[in-house]
Amino acid sequence: MARHALATHLGDPFDPARIQDDLRALWALRLFEDVAVEAEARGEGVALTYVVVLRPRIDRVTLSGTHRVPVAELEALVADLRGSPADPVLIDDAVHRVRDHCAELGYRLARVETEQSRANQAPGPSPVELRLVIDEGPRVVLDRWTFTGNARVSEAALRKQMESGAANTAGGLYSEALWERDVARISAYYFDRGMLQVQVGPVKLTPSADGSVLSATVPVVEGPVFHVGAVDVHDTAAASSRRPAGVLRVKKGEVFDRTHVKADLDRLRAWYAREMHRDVVVTPLTDLDVPGAMVNLVLRVEDTKR
Repeated sequence: MARHALATHLGDPFDPARIQDDLRALWALRLFEDVAVEAEARGEGVALTYVVVLRPRIDRVTLSGTHRVPVAELEALVADLRGSPADPVLIDDAVHRVRDHCAELGYRLARVETEQSRANQAPGPSPVELRLVIDEGPRVVLDRWTFTGNARVSEAALRKQMESGAANTAGGLYSEALWERDVARISAYYFDRGMLQVQVGPVKLTPSADGSVLSATVPVVEGPVFHVGAVDVHDTAAASSRRPAGVLRVKKGEVFDRTHVKADLDRLRAWYAREMHRDVVVTPLTDLDVPGAMVNLVLRVEDTKR
């Protein structure tokens, strides 16, 4: 594997820049504790020897110090370390996974220390045991969750869009994963009220002096309310001249609402099936007139490919 990483081959011109690339490529394998190259003149050429010190491999990972976070969950997060080189970057990634999982369960102040010991003291890269010592610390809860900047939509309405359960509310825990889903729901709620440029978050978490509680503030930039501009149906079948008069309910000047557009898509498909005996796909194409806060809408009609 290491030889395949080298760009320098027998018979190549001596190129210091390429040799430096070789050293970087060897480091990138994360298999070695040290990498060097020795050059020796031989006749009309140069003999290169790449000198490496192999990292020991991790043959055992143990965790200690947890009292409330399930050990089995943490063990699953670091299982990939077994058999891997004892690379500080890989170990640091595992530590971050453990810390992030503790934070997701409310232990945001958790600390994780690592210790390594070799299975034997014989020369060479003997296997090592990696120990992760965890101090969970106190469970951190929210004492306040506030939206700011929401002039057109009440905080109660925004809270109804959230499906975090007991999390992300006063007295509960903060969950980043659940909040990411809630952001999508809140944004969709705004979209259906014409605020197509809304920005929700990022959430700002402010810890108390002792770090035991958090206050969460979510800034909302609602942006303008977009209205419907031109509405047109574009049938890609050139031979079709009949127009679906009276089918569309979305009207110019009303607040743009995606649910109303979706309903029109269904009505248009049904009209083509009933009146034109065609199975079609209707694709909404939108063109935003940002200065005028208008959405020009084209419903593209294509026959279903069979």
